Parts: sequence; C-alpha cells; structure tokens
Amino acid sequence: MSSFNGKNIRIELFGGSHDEKMGAQVFGLSGLPVDKNSIDRMLSRRAPKSRFSTSRREADDYVIERTGDKLIVTFYNRDVSDKDYAPLYAKPRPSHADYAEYLKSGTLDFSGGGRFSARLTAPLCVIGAVCADYLKAKGVEIAAYISRIGSVKAPSYKTEKITVERVRAEIGEVIPTLGKFDEVQTLLDSVTRDGDSVGGQIECIVEGLKPVGGEYFDGLEGKLSSALFAIPAVKAVEFGSGVDFAGMVGSEANDQMAADGGKVRFLSNHSGGILGGIAVGEPLTATVTFKPTPSISKSQTTVDLNSGKTCNIVIGGRHDGCVLLRAAPIVESMAAIALADEYLSLS
Repeated sequence: MSSFNGKNIRIELFGGSHDEKMGAQVFGLSGLPVDKNSIDRMLSRRAPKSRFSTSRREADDYVIERTGDKLIVTFYNRDVSDKDYAPLYAKPRPSHADYAEYLKSGTLDFSGGGRFSARLTAPLCVIGAVCADYLKAKGVEIAAYISRIGSVKAPSYKTEKITVERVRAEIGEVIPTLGKFDEVQTLLDSVTRDGDSVGGQIECIVEGLKPVGGEYFDGLEGKLSSALFAIPAVKAVEFGSGVDFAGMVGSEANDQMAADGGKVRFLSNHSGGILGGIAVGEPLTATVTFKPTPSISKSQTTVDLNSGKTCNIVIGGRHDGCVLLRAAPIVESMAAIALADEYLSLS
C-alpha cells in the first residue's frame, strides 16, 4: 500500500488498474467539505476526450464514505480487458514498472500496470478537488496547463506572463494548452500514426500563498516535488527558472526587490515564488516533465523472464499516445494536497 504522509494529511492507496475496486483512505480531512460538483469537474478533466488518449472508458463510478477522521474513496473498474496482456506474461514492457516489480516481488503478471497504473490517479483527483476547494476558501488558486508536447512549445510562464485567470479563460478542453492547438494535433497525428508516443511538460501556477514551508527538510519545493513525483511518468520537477539557472549569472538569476506603497515588490520571479523553502507571496511556478507513454505499438526488445532469452514484443491494448492531455488536473490535485497539508498547520 503506497502512502502520502504529511504533517496533517495521510493518504493510503489501495487496489490496482484491473482490480474490481481501487481507491484511497484519507486521514486528516474530517473538517473539510466535500463538493461532488468540484470532484466531478476534476474527474471530467482527467477523463479521455481525444483520439490520442486511451480508448478505455471508465465511468469513474466512485463512492465516498466518512468514518470518524477517515475518508474512504472507492472506484469500481468496469472496462477491464486482461486478455490484451496475456501475450506479455513474464515479458516486462520497456520503461514500465514491470521489471522493477519483478525484482521486488517476483511477479510475472504485468496486466495493466497493477498498482503502478495511472488509473490510481482518479482517487487522487477526488482528494485533490477537496483540497483545492479548501485552499480556494483561503484565497489560494491553482491552475495547470501544457506548455510543451514533444517539439511543440506553447506559452510558458518562463517567457510570458501567465496567471490563473488566463489559464482558466484560454485553456483548451481537449488539448489543454494556451494556443498551439493545431500544431499539437498535427504532431500527435504523426506520432500515433507511427505507433509511437510523445512526452512533454505541464506548468503549474499557484497564486495567493501565505508564507508556508520551511528550511531544509521542511522546504516547500521538496514537499511539492515529492507529491508531483508520485504521478506516473513524471521524471523531472523544476521551480521558477529551474534548469535554466545553469546558464545564468547571479545578476540575471536574482529576484531583486523594490519598495512599493509600504510593501515589497519583486522585480522578477526566477525563483518561482519560493525562497529558503518558504513561499514569499509571488506566484508559485513549477514545471513538471513527463516521459512518453511506454506502451507503444512498435516492436521492442525485452527479456522473457521464464526462458531467460531476449525476445521482441508489441504492446496491444488501450493506451494514451500522450499522457499530458489528461495530466493537468492530476498536477493540480497533487499540488493542492501538498499545499493543503501545509495550510492545515495554520488553522
């Protein structure tokens, strides 16, 4: 059972992609309201809407129960197809968690990714919606959008001013970028027609934060990174200018300050709104990099763990050609969970 153990919130995931049911037990949210409309909106954004996404169509049937300080979120998997994975028995799919799971537990059945599957982000979106509503009541707003898919770069906070309001007004429903819809679709057409997949980046903006966080192990970057890295396929997390700091000198990278009507105003936001691990009032900006979906229909080389011989496999079944099309609400949810855990310490 995988778990998030915060200062105030604890989440325990259960079940897997092809189990009859899966979900999460959540501790620490007993005083927070649960708005079904907010949850349904978050899950709707996560659901596949494009031909470039998986053809698996789950209704996302869920049940929420309260027992004392515990909130239990249960999803029922209806559209399961184990037969797609029968040819892959004992043959780990490249860049999936299959081989790692074999090393740890000895299993040879890799159906649907099991407990490593992105299907488990559905209950995390339920919890994220509850936490986002709580933060919104505290004046904190969160928005995520795709800033890059493969070679196509859409508007980014690194190159222009992007606000939560702008994201909500301009983001696309099927391709959640700020513009570049045609270019992205052309790229995805080419990649998926070739039986391949593509990665990219999602950026997240958080406005209205109080000075939460702390030094060293209590730093906000570390807490958010830990939550964001829990999302399957995430391989890098940056804050502010991130890896671009490597090419800067101090006079470029430093966020200088000026007095403005009795307040302190930052003249830039390269640090992404966090200094010393603490939010300083500027928008928190983060970039989350996703690798391409490992499940592709091209022939790939792996090892038959039964025979010990090298072999080739072609992965069938239903998969996303680009996971980013559904990942923005998941990024928002994980950011909301981490930040709500900090805010509950202020209550």
